[in-house]
Amino acid sequence: MILARLRKVIHSMSSVLKLAQMAAMGIDYSTFGQYVLNISKLRDIDGILREASNCLKDILDYELFGFAVSEANSISLWVDPRIYRERLIQIIEKDFGRQFSDIDVHYLTGIDKTGRRQNIDDVSIISFPVVEGAVLYIAPGKRMKYYHVEIIGVIIKTIASTLDNADKMRQLERAATIDSLTGCYNRRALSGIIEHEAARAERHSAELSVVMFDLDHFKQVNDNFGHAAGDEVLREVSKAVLNMVRKSDYAARYGGEEFLLVLPDTSTSMAVELAERLRCVIEGLKITVGSDTINVTSSFGVAGFKRGLSGDRLIREADAMLYKAKIGGRNMVMPTGYGLMEAAA
Repeated sequence: MILARLRKVIHSMSSVLKLAQMAAMGIDYSTFGQYVLNISKLRDIDGILREASNCLKDILDYELFGFAVSEANSISLWVDPRIYRERLIQIIEKDFGRQFSDIDVHYLTGIDKTGRRQNIDDVSIISFPVVEGAVLYIAPGKRMKYYHVEIIGVIIKTIASTLDNADKMRQLERAATIDSLTGCYNRRALSGIIEHEAARAERHSAELSVVMFDLDHFKQVNDNFGHAAGDEVLREVSKAVLNMVRKSDYAARYGGEEFLLVLPDTSTSMAVELAERLRCVIEGLKITVGSDTINVTSSFGVAGFKRGLSGDRLIREADAMLYKAKIGGRNMVMPTGYGLMEAAA
């Protein structure tokens, strides 16, 4: 059964390896087949790469395994053993022709291996493109032969195919949780996010803040410029907000022109500072729609987590502060505990 499924996988990838060749090379076809099948069944990138590294470890007894995925100025890197992290980053930045300001490193094993060599030269490390923006790096621990490259080719094609399937699954999940107009989370996704973060803050005595804001007099934008212009304003505001929040933060479209930010590990004072920066950025936007230039302002309510508070209650507190900001004159930030007179002062 395993052999039949493997033949189908390898045939679909137009592999040049044949069963007789592998047997002649002394490679355990059944074991190799099991690796390929295991990779093809996985859906998380950590598991996919861990299984691929195990397979190549068996075949090549590698000294270094690395996998890099680049996007803009950020890169995600998987490496084994971890002692080669800095060396691999240097090689990757040289290959991609730029330095990365954001590097997210994952280690395939929890063991800090010593390795045979502390310094691997560029010649020892072979790179294999997997898909656009993704490269596999390997430093073999034994002499490479022609059929090793073919075996690596099968592994690479399996990784590429599996990552593509996993990406399609993520796209379906994303479609169910992301607002198509703004790129922010939708309200449905928000409810699970806020309750999870509130429970985490309660359990670990961590800080958590919520910021709710909306665009002032947004109905006038739709009335004066049309709903298509209103949609463009929402897109541009969302883009500005998403560019300013951290990767660990959550930005959601709560409804219409109303948005909610969930900020883990963030004090109320830090959330107020962020809200004020966002208010200034939104006020400074000049959104061009046809021959029109549209300017908007925004009002913010900020609430901080306290023990015993549910996620829903935290949102209601932020909403109450937003209401105070709006009746206080709009285009302002109102944090929990501030009254109108205090804000005016």
